[in-house]
Amino acid sequence: PDGKGTLEIHQIAAERLAKFPENRHTLNTYLRLLIPEIIPKKDKIIYLDADIIVLDSLQGLWNHSVKNFTLAATADSQVYFGGIALEHFESLKLPSEHLYFNAGVLLLNLKLFREVQLFEKVLTWTEKNSHLMIHSDQDALNAVLAGKITYFHPRWNLQVPLIDPVRFGWGCTQEQAEAVANPAIIHYVTHRKPWYRQYKLPYQQLYFQYLAQTPWKDDPFPPCTFHMHLHRLREELDWCYKWVRSRVRRVLGRHPKPIKGSLLGRTLGSKLGTNH
Repeated sequence: PDGKGTLEIHQIAAERLAKFPENRHTLNTYLRLLIPEIIPKKDKIIYLDADIIVLDSLQGLWNHSVKNFTLAATADSQVYFGGIALEHFESLKLPSEHLYFNAGVLLLNLKLFREVQLFEKVLTWTEKNSHLMIHSDQDALNAVLAGKITYFHPRWNLQVPLIDPVRFGWGCTQEQAEAVANPAIIHYVTHRKPWYRQYKLPYQQLYFQYLAQTPWKDDPFPPCTFHMHLHRLREELDWCYKWVRSRVRRVLGRHPKPIKGSLLGRTLGSKLGTNH
């Protein structure tokens, strides 16, 4: 009621995660699998990654029903980009009807999580399929729960790589257009994090406004490495290629027309134009 919350810090023994494979992510990413154990008296929670900004009340997300599902999520931005990402999804042997989800924002049914022993199932899957994994427990959760989750509106996990495709009308869906026009949670997936000032990202100034209200406001920012500069250049060239390709396909009549609507048109410029 007073707008304040309680911060609890839990110490987890490293041995609890020792059996999980470590690849491009540290073992810390598996900590979310221990939430039902860490919070034994709760049957439902919202899980949020650290690289997000919340722009709206989470009540709407909380109201999403997970009565018969272990979790609710939204599709990962990679689903819409094709290429290597789709090849990876195929290597995981996911059923065609399953939409690979992003694990950065989750609505968890902890009661069912415990009943189906999801931690143990994910661990077993990773031990057998570590050679297939790129996104650690996110891959494992998608493989184990394929076809067994529910999806919430993408405005509750608007991943930054989706914003430009929607702005440029690259065949976006109505829900994606709504998410960009009225996001509730901005999620900075990939290495392009808002704390790297070299990047110009949507809502980045809002991130610094929130940071200024924390005890860490005067901490030095991490440097942007040479490797990251190269990665950024590759991304920019990739976006240019996709933009040109979309124009060509539009001319040839092989690309869906962008969604038009006064809501999207009015809000994109005001919310994204000055920060992107």
